[in-house]
Amino acid sequence: MSKRDIYQQITDRIVSKLEQGEIPWKKPFTSLKKSYPRNFVSKNMYNGANFFLTLLEGRNTPYWLTYNQAKQLGGNVKKGESGTPIVYFQFIEKTNDKGELYRYPMVKHSTVFNLEQVEGIVNPFEAEMESLLCKSEFNNIESCERLINMFDVKIPLVRHSLMENAYYSPMQDFISMPLKERFKEEQFYYSTLFHEIAHSTGHESRLARPGIIKPNKKGSSEYAREELVAELSASFICAEAGIVKETEENTTAYIQSWLNVLKNDSKIVYDAMRDSFKVLEHLQILDKAA
Repeated sequence: MSKRDIYQQITDRIVSKLEQGEIPWKKPFTSLKKSYPRNFVSKNMYNGANFFLTLLEGRNTPYWLTYNQAKQLGGNVKKGESGTPIVYFQFIEKTNDKGELYRYPMVKHSTVFNLEQVEGIVNPFEAEMESLLCKSEFNNIESCERLINMFDVKIPLVRHSLMENAYYSPMQDFISMPLKERFKEEQFYYSTLFHEIAHSTGHESRLARPGIIKPNKKGSSEYAREELVAELSASFICAEAGIVKETEENTTAYIQSWLNVLKNDSKIVYDAMRDSFKVLEHLQILDKAA
């Protein structure tokens, strides 16, 4: 593969990720420096384009390694997993006509796998994060807590962990959240939680939304519609809780990113607003507002 082909492959991958409307490293909570992507064997942090290429994958552990490194450590890449291409420079030594030794860099490419994609190797990330985590104070916002208590049996279990991502798992029907102390501001914790709560209402036992009960590829119109439903619903709940001003900027940017995906299909936007209304009805927010 030529240098141009390598760079084109890298560029295409970055563009593809950004076109999905999601920037994983722009989060409302604090990432610890040791959670930045790095090679599992050398522990060296990736730099340049490799830093963003691995970060864009949105993995829950910062450790990456090649197929051979995994094998040498007694592990194995899980069946069906796809690697992430990275670029590095290898210095070549040559002697010129005068007998002088000189070195020049040659562009190489490799494929790495996140430790999540590998079996047979213990992941030390959780223990490391626990020792590094700053035990900062988190002050509950009473108005938000009242709403969460009001939702009661209408939402699934919320699990807090040392991992980076907030998400809803339709398969296991639970919400995963980073520890409260990781968030830069208390209101960002609640707005993120409300977003995931809105997603959870799409479970087949609740409102059975296609964006939740059917697998949808990131960047697809159905995926974008579900994200729009969640954020529209979350913004209304934030308003009910009295934290809309604090979260308005993030909400506006997020909604706009998905509207750009859906700009050529006004019916999907209409359907998303209709589904958001159903979310608020299900959570009985509208009863309270009345």
